[in-house]
Amino acid sequence: MERQFDRHRGAVHTTYKRGDSVLAKTYRNAEEEWTHAYTKRVKNRQIRSLIYMHTKTVVQPQPKTVCANAVYLAIWFWDRGRLHRGTLAVTVPYGASVRQGCTLKIVSFSCNTLSVSSCHATRRKHEGWNTARLPKPRQRKSRGRDPNSGAHWQQSTLKESRSSSGCGLWENEKAHRTQAASVLRDLNRIFNHWPIVTTALAENRHELVLAGPDIAKLITDTGLDDRIYALERLNFLEISQTGLDSLSEKLGNLKQLAQLGLTSNRLTRLPDAVGRLKCLRFLDVSFNQLSELPEKIFTQLDSLTSLNLSGNELEKIPEVGKLLSLQELRSSKNRLQSLPDGIHLLQSLILLDVSHNKLTSVPDEMNGLKNLKSADFSDNSLASVPATLHQCRKLHDLRLQNNPLKDNRLRKLACDTHSPKALFDYLRRLDEAGGKGKKGRGKAPPTKDIEPTEADTRDAEPTESVPVPPYISVQRPDESEHYQISQSSSVKNGPRPYLIACTVHGVVFKSEAHLKSFTRAQEEWHRGMGQMRRRATLATHDLKAVQFPLTYSMQKAEEIEIHVLNDNAPTTGDKFLSKLYQEAEADRKTRKQAKFSQLYRYLNLLSLEPNDVKDGCRDNLIPIVKDASQTVISMPPLTNCQQTRLDVTTTDLLVEVSGASLAFCKELAEAVIAWLLENACSPNQRESSTLSTIPANCLVVRPVRVIDSESTSQLSSIYPSRLDLTAPNFNTVR
Repeated sequence: MERQFDRHRGAVHTTYKRGDSVLAKTYRNAEEEWTHAYTKRVKNRQIRSLIYMHTKTVVQPQPKTVCANAVYLAIWFWDRGRLHRGTLAVTVPYGASVRQGCTLKIVSFSCNTLSVSSCHATRRKHEGWNTARLPKPRQRKSRGRDPNSGAHWQQSTLKESRSSSGCGLWENEKAHRTQAASVLRDLNRIFNHWPIVTTALAENRHELVLAGPDIAKLITDTGLDDRIYALERLNFLEISQTGLDSLSEKLGNLKQLAQLGLTSNRLTRLPDAVGRLKCLRFLDVSFNQLSELPEKIFTQLDSLTSLNLSGNELEKIPEVGKLLSLQELRSSKNRLQSLPDGIHLLQSLILLDVSHNKLTSVPDEMNGLKNLKSADFSDNSLASVPATLHQCRKLHDLRLQNNPLKDNRLRKLACDTHSPKALFDYLRRLDEAGGKGKKGRGKAPPTKDIEPTEADTRDAEPTESVPVPPYISVQRPDESEHYQISQSSSVKNGPRPYLIACTVHGVVFKSEAHLKSFTRAQEEWHRGMGQMRRRATLATHDLKAVQFPLTYSMQKAEEIEIHVLNDNAPTTGDKFLSKLYQEAEADRKTRKQAKFSQLYRYLNLLSLEPNDVKDGCRDNLIPIVKDASQTVISMPPLTNCQQTRLDVTTTDLLVEVSGASLAFCKELAEAVIAWLLENACSPNQRESSTLSTIPANCLVVRPVRVIDSESTSQLSSIYPSRLDLTAPNFNTVR
């Protein structure tokens, strides 16, 4: 392939030879070369936007070229507050490669490089425009162009063109625009240009989310758009639920990438380039088809803090000893037979989840993990565990259920999730018994069966002198209470297809400051687990102000009336959306950036367009939750209502979580209940709804059924189910 720029004629000539990927390169290179030549030749002018329009015209093949279609692209740009127009001709061959002995030339030109007559003739010949009556711009003495002189464009302004009665361009403006959209779709399909990636390139975006059936169809039809790897400023990339089966090594070009989410795809391998992303802090490749990882993938990821490998087919994880910043390692539901080498060196590790694997042993060096708080070894093939695990001073959540442990006492304590203290005490006694030897140096804990003694039983059971730790009591609601939500099928296609809810009784907010701390915690959950409300959204209501049963549906914004939280008066949904969009736009302009800030990024879930905002957002469909009195109590993911806001007298809560998946909703709901159990649980609190005394240090949680109103199975979800709230810190009683 040869390229040459003729500065005298203002043309770029590109010659493709046999073997060149013409379909993949022709349009892209022509555009890049023309833009480069334009900005280099014409100083003090910038291309503000490129709008592709007009028609495809069949041209005769030139000597030694293949038969081709010529696609003419109209280039619009601003010059000193006036709109101008140029033209770029691109020749696209029918075949995927050029035949032997044939060459192809790409010539880009515009009216400023031609005389007036040549310019009009070119338009008439190639573009079919009626330019005979276009006003002629003033000419210099020479009708040609001096390449050394300043750039004096011989263009008609937008205003002049509109005032010309003979201009065929503006007479059929609407038809041209319709045709332009069709041509752009064809070009995007031919050259695998996704509109979302084109926008990201034009706006230099730092975040890109590709998820859902539309993206999956694009990947199936055309494959992944390779221009993603050119977004060098990208620091957040998510490609999830798309059926993606491979990634290019070009992923290493994204040097600034900090978060990479590739969950719920069909990846069978990861490129080695992932190991070169030195800024990467979050990596999620869960629920794919990975059977192995590159051997040296974790040798350079010094900044990685969260790694999720769950739901794959991994039998081994490469060495992780150099991931000194790693705080969370999730690798459940794989085929692991041993923990990765170097795991005892991860001094920053807080959470370890290797449940549902085939582990047969746990390293003795695990006691060196001083920051480890939660370790899940459940559903494996462990016959014994190191008694030194109790030396992890911050470890309070140790799960060993469903393992063939030889120690009967240890196996019983592992199944009793209500007494984690007894489990750690037993491990401590085993460690002390095994350490009695020469100078008390450690030996491996005995693996023989140890039957529980009466003293062990007394130690494991709480006595009256020891205060009972806070616990959860899950109670089924009475049928008369109608604790259910009727969900319409329309929400499945909306931004929040999943909804769960439950009621929590026995909550005590001691002061306004205590209540504000709960509000701040909700904001943190939205930013963290909810990923700025993109994954899930939380809403908490005072149960006394809510009338069951509830309904969850999609409704037009103009038909919604809601008293927004902290607002003075009720408003309609369209006005509220317009207000939010205007606030986000004003914030964006204040920060002089091309995208919304994190605070308003969740508005993208509703697919709001500037034209929709100008029309008042009346036809936008918004998910809402109504109670039996037809009061809109929430608009996920936007806001709650004023009528059900919490105050210091609130003792019973309705916790409502909506999200992109059921797992995200449950994760956020568990975080809320855990906070309430730890910070807002008080003894002898009276439940207002039933006037019955709740036991000391207890929170009563009642599930709320979500019913699909248009399905034969009806029950859509119920939370908490028997599989929820099983962590030891909940001490759940059912």
